Amino acid sequence: MGISRIRQISFLAALLLLTSCSRPVNPNERPVSYWADTTQTEDTDPCIKATARAIMKSGLPYPNLPTYDAISTAGQPEKRIKTVDVWVGSTRFVLPGEVVSDNGMYPPNHPARFWYLRGSLPNFYPAGEPGPAVNGMGAMVDVRIRCSVAPAYVATWGKGPKSNEDGIALARRHYEKQLRDDPRFPGTVTVSIREDLTMTEVLLDRYEEANGRRFWEATYWPLRSDLRSSDATVGGIGCTTRHDVEKRYGRIGWRCSSAIRLSPEAIAVIEIYVSQIQHMPEIFEQLNLLFTKTKKTFGN
Repeated sequence: MGISRIRQISFLAALLLLTSCSRPVNPNERPVSYWADTTQTEDTDPCIKATARAIMKSGLPYPNLPTYDAISTAGQPEKRIKTVDVWVGSTRFVLPGEVVSDNGMYPPNHPARFWYLRGSLPNFYPAGEPGPAVNGMGAMVDVRIRCSVAPAYVATWGKGPKSNEDGIALARRHYEKQLRDDPRFPGTVTVSIREDLTMTEVLLDRYEEANGRRFWEATYWPLRSDLRSSDATVGGIGCTTRHDVEKRYGRIGWRCSSAIRLSPEAIAVIEIYVSQIQHMPEIFEQLNLLFTKTKKTFGN
């Protein structure tokens, strides 16, 4: 083979290599190791990287979506996802496929692809028929998993309120500080027993003097139980408006949320509509038990 022919082949090979390198990488083709790479800048969240590294260190497949045979509503055979490996930082949960939601925000191999759960009231898991709408607000339950490996956040593990009384006092101080920090909207902070909800209500009631508008924000604490996470801390139910006895909600889907601390790095935030707040303690316990039972130690 002549020198000129060899040079021609080498040039063509180099051209093909250059062309393949310049082709945009399809996000759907990226392995989980891509998000463990500290040199890539598309997603710089340290917890995403820590999660990817934990998955790789485990040696387990990702995503891990075992299936089982079932019959569809149309009577046809189909495959359904039995469980989903949900990794958050260094912690792995093997959650039932019926509650885990892939909301399409992430590529197939992204570590945070399954950080979202969805269900309905009054039974999140085991799932039952959705309850009725109340004051125009449905029975949905949204659960978003959040993560931080920042040392300051990890150090808060086990440092929150240890009782409802501690939490009520903390919520009251928080609202009183809001009043002091923004005097444009004066108001009051009250603590009262809501017999209709079987809860203690800590209410921030503010108004705008120019037009007389009122603004509510409230936190609720169950009287017959507490919302206790695995780190022994107790949380409340924070609402963007109060549960109004007179049902003055308009057409706005006001929400309430409560959080379960899953690990030093992770938290699950439960959201329901304010008109359905009486279901939150039961939903909290259902999810708390589910996360506790499905949490896996390294190597399992």
